[in-house]
This record gives sequence, structure tokens and C-alpha cells, in this order.
Amino acid sequence: MTSTLKKDTQKHLVTYGDYGFASATGNPPLFVKAGKKLVYNVSPGQLVLYVIESGVTRIVAPAALDASEIYKLYVGVGIDETGAGRTTAVRHLGIEHIAGCMPRAYQASSPRCGAPQVVDFYFECTKCDETYSVMVKVDDNQTRSFSPWNASMSQFVGSIVTSCSSCDDCDTEHNCREVACKLADSLNAELDLRVGDRLYPDWSGKGLPRPYFATRLHANSPTYCFSPQTVADSCTSCTYVAAVEGVKIRDTRYPFVGNLNPADTTQTLTSQLDFMAEQINEFFKTEYGEFAHAGSAYTTGSYSDCCSIQLHVNTCDASFTLYDADDATIAPISNDNPFTTYGTTAATASCVDCDDLSVAATSTLTLTDIPTNGDTLTIGARTYTFEDVLTNVNGNIKIGATAAATVTNIVSAINLGSGSGTRYAAATVLHPTVSAVDGTGTTVVFTAKTAGTGGNALVATESMSNATISGAGTFAGGVAATSVADTVYDCGIRIIAERIKGDCGCYIKNPLSFYGRKINIVPFSEGWKKKPWKVVEVQAMELPAGFGAWIQYLEYQTLPEGKGRNYSRSNNLRGTFLSLPEGKSRANSVTAKCDTNYCSYYLKLDVENMKLDDKRGYLTIHGNVHIPSGDSTTVAAWEAFGTALLALNPSCEVISASTCDTNLGVCA
Repeated sequence: MTSTLKKDTQKHLVTYGDYGFASATGNPPLFVKAGKKLVYNVSPGQLVLYVIESGVTRIVAPAALDASEIYKLYVGVGIDETGAGRTTAVRHLGIEHIAGCMPRAYQASSPRCGAPQVVDFYFECTKCDETYSVMVKVDDNQTRSFSPWNASMSQFVGSIVTSCSSCDDCDTEHNCREVACKLADSLNAELDLRVGDRLYPDWSGKGLPRPYFATRLHANSPTYCFSPQTVADSCTSCTYVAAVEGVKIRDTRYPFVGNLNPADTTQTLTSQLDFMAEQINEFFKTEYGEFAHAGSAYTTGSYSDCCSIQLHVNTCDASFTLYDADDATIAPISNDNPFTTYGTTAATASCVDCDDLSVAATSTLTLTDIPTNGDTLTIGARTYTFEDVLTNVNGNIKIGATAAATVTNIVSAINLGSGSGTRYAAATVLHPTVSAVDGTGTTVVFTAKTAGTGGNALVATESMSNATISGAGTFAGGVAATSVADTVYDCGIRIIAERIKGDCGCYIKNPLSFYGRKINIVPFSEGWKKKPWKVVEVQAMELPAGFGAWIQYLEYQTLPEGKGRNYSRSNNLRGTFLSLPEGKSRANSVTAKCDTNYCSYYLKLDVENMKLDDKRGYLTIHGNVHIPSGDSTTVAAWEAFGTALLALNPSCEVISASTCDTNLGVCA
């Protein structure tokens, strides 16, 4: 019996040059011989479809495919193996062809620049002489690489104590804005914590890097977007944005320093944007004072150099303006008030220090001695009768040996507590609108079960020889909640995750285990108890996708077998000092650009009855074609081919999408 061998293989093709498919006009062959060389009718980086009939290659057009051709179709990309600027081979999607198989699944994946996570923490009702601590938990590539099994997160703690002076000539004012300012400083490791003249023993020091940026929240949060551009005829991509000249804060102009490309003053280099954010932070201090916390600025971006860079500003200055080299205002892509947009809370806040809760009405019965047999107490519609010898009638209460003992019996009867049949009649039922507690001395405090002003209408009367009731028997003190509308938190801090930045260099690097950074804010000290707070994710983390460094790695991982992949399985070096890969090294098989974003198309191809390792086999080819998202001609050509392919094979599963969205996301 012949055994069957099953195998999977990955194939990755990368296009470049923004071509359509190689022209099929006139039924040209894939190549012709010119002496000892082959001249291909396809450009380097260009897609080509062809069939072989009677030993002759013939280029075909995607729109002209028919059912008979799909079984003998070759899908490939022209490759320049010598660097001479001409195609010397064709790299194929399948194992040289997809003949004898049909696509089983198809999918288009869109590139994304990714987005940093932004989380807000809102609070109010902070008090003097309390400790307020928050922990920022971070999950990123570093934590996952360090402890991949238990998914541990790095933790950063910010903590302050609100010390308020008590002497007559000291400022005793305190508010939650002080907490916001100091928590942001503490989380950024900017607080200089000392005991006397020495650093606190467990303090890790100032200026240590943090994988986030913390800032006190203000009502104005403009976000600006800068899309990197490429200098014409430059070998380096995405190096600059249009020149940014300066800012205006509270009608004062502050020009940037070192913000222009020395070679072209109409440009600001992308590397200069971080320095500009640092200058904005200093300008806020100059305008408002060193410790005013009147504003902050921070930049974020994505793993790829060619993705947009965002400048986040948060300030109390509603007139904050960013302007360009022509003195024109640069408009933000968004500008919201975080407190009204995200920092709202329902009226039933849990803060017992605030005047936002309803209060129940009360009345107090005071005993000066024990009641006389037959005395009565009426609360609302319910009457209680005091007896020397208890009889089993609803509402009867046993007179105790002392006034204090009688108070206990009254509380038990109204609440239907312990002592049924001894302290009060077993037939007694629970009072519907009032509860009772043992008050100070020989008193009973009655409280309306429903809080609010409605309880003030309750009446308690007595016909007792040794008792009185407060307020002539009318309940009092019931207060309604201050508001039923949503309220807005007074203070808050914002945590912006730092981007994970990739290098665009000469060497192919192993991929990260995780290309994102997740953050979470956890308040945990005593100061937050019985006070309202709220954690809100303002911007969700979005992972980058289809970026060039990842496509390079996938292309590099494709086994060097077949035409167009005539490379060794390793990287042999040459040169005494530079140690560059020699011509046949595997690194030279990579054509993807690390600073380019790609649309990716997947085809699952099953091939049966292939001979694998001297056995009959079943082979699954996972074919992938990667096209630069900016190459609109190539994208349109491939998707037209995909449409034709799916029409010829209706049973092919479209996994999630058949077209690529070339919008890179964030603020593209």
C-alpha cells in the first residue's frame, strides 16, 4: 500500500514599479532567445500571467481567462537577479505553476499604520491629607518576550499625598487639579522624592524612560497629523514634512529652533518633530510658569517610517495655534474637550463627600420610663400596643423591665427582628415604610425606607405616659438628590502609549512577538475609596499591518527553490571590512522595501498526486502577493485578476475581503 505524504509550503511574491500585468496584446511569448540570453516580455517587479501550450509560453490577460486556462496557469513576477535593470527570471506563486489545482480560498489584507492607545483617568472629590496612587500597567513586546507564559505586565506607580497646612497664615486650599498635576509628574518620573536631603530609598531616579507619556487633562486637546514625504531622486524615503514654524500660546508667538532642514528650509525633518514637542512643553512653562501644568505636547506614530506622525497637545489655552512657514494656521485633525466628550458620569455617583445623594427623613421617640399597659404608638398607618402580658395580636409589644429593654423590643417589632413571640407578638408583620434603630440613651430612631423629600410627610404619634416624639411627630430631614442629569468630572490625567519604532536598515530582522503596546490605569490607594472615578479608553490600540519590514521577513522566509529564487539557504559574506552578503546569499533575494506599506493577497492552492520524497503526496500552497499600497495601477490589475479567478471558481472561499483598503488609517 502506497502511503500519502502531506506538505504545506509558503510562497511570497513582491511587486514594484506600479505596472499592470504584462501585456498580452498579440499573444506574445513570455521570453525569446537573443543569442545565449533570454529576453523577457515583462519588466522587473511586474506581474505576469501565462500558459504553456505545446512547449511554447503565451502571456494571457486576466480579463480574457477562461475555465480551460486556469488549470495550466502560471502566475509570477519579473525578477532582476543581476541588477542590470532587466528581467532575468520569473518568480512564481505556486510550485512553478498552479496547473492541475483550483484556488480553495482567497483573501485581501489591507495595510495599516497602527495607532497608539490613549487612556484617560477622570476623578473628583479629592481631600486633604490623603494618599492617591495609580498604577499604569504596560503590555508590549518587551514584557511578552521576558515572560511569554504568564503574560506579565510591567507596572509603573504614581503616588502623592495631599498635604494641607493648618496654621493661620498658610494657604489651606486644595483641589483635584493638584492631584492631577502631581500624579502626571510622578508617573513620568519627574518628581524628586526626598527624605530630608536624600533621595527616598526606593525611588528609582528621575528621567528614566517610560513606555508612555502622562499629562494632566485640560479642556482643549487638538491633535495634528503630519504625513512624511520623500525627496525626489533620494535613496531615503519619508524624511520630511512641510515646514512647521512655531506656536502661539495666549497670544504670544514662540518660534521653533532647529526645526528646519538645513538643506531646504521649506521642510521639517521627521526626526525634528520630537524636538518640537519638547519645545512646546518648555513654551508652556515660559508662558504660565514652571509648575503650572498649563499644557503638554507629545508625538506618536507607527512602526513604519512612512506612516503619519501625530502631535498631541492638551492645554488650558483655547487659542493655542500651530503655524507653518507661511505664517498660516495648521489645522488640527481633531480638537475636543475630554471632560465633556469622555469624562461624563451618571448622576448616581458614588462619592459620599459630595451633595449628590438623597437623604431619608427621620423621627425620634424618647422614653423617660417604661410604658403603661395599654399605651399605644402609631407610625404612619401602623399602631403598636404595649402589654405587661404579651398576647398574640399583630402589633403588640412586651413592656420590658426597663426603658432600655423596652427600646430593644420596639426596634425588634418594627424591623421584625429577633424575639418573635417574646418581645413582640408572633402575629406582627413588617412595617412597610419605616425602619428603626436603637438610638442614643433610651431613644428609638425611625427612618423612612425611601430616601428623599417624600419621607417628610410621614407622621408618628404616641399615647404613652412616659415618652415624647421629636417634631411633634412629623418626620423631617428628607432631602432629594441634587440632580438627575449626567455630571462632568472635574479633573483627570491622560496616558498616551509610546510607539514601537522600527529601524529601516540594510539587514532583515526577526519579527517582534508583539507590535503593539497596551496600557491600563488602576487606582489602588485608600484615597480613592468612596469617591467617583472613571477610566476611559479614548483611542484604541491598532496594530500595524502590511509594513515593509514584515513583508521583507516573509519574503526572506520563502525557500530558495525554483526559478527566480536561485539563492543559497544561508548568507555567505564577502569583504574584509564591510562583510556584505555575496551575490547568491539569501538576503539578496528580498525585493520588498522596509519603508513601504503593502496590500497583501492570499491564495490557498491544493495540489494532489504530486510526487513528494518518492511518495504520492498532497501539497497545500499558501501563495501570497504583496503590492505597494501606493501602486494603484498594480493593485487594480491584481484585483481584476482576483475577480476573474473567483468567477471561474465560485466554490473558492473569500476569507474576509477580496479588495484592499489603501487608506493607511490613523490620520492618513
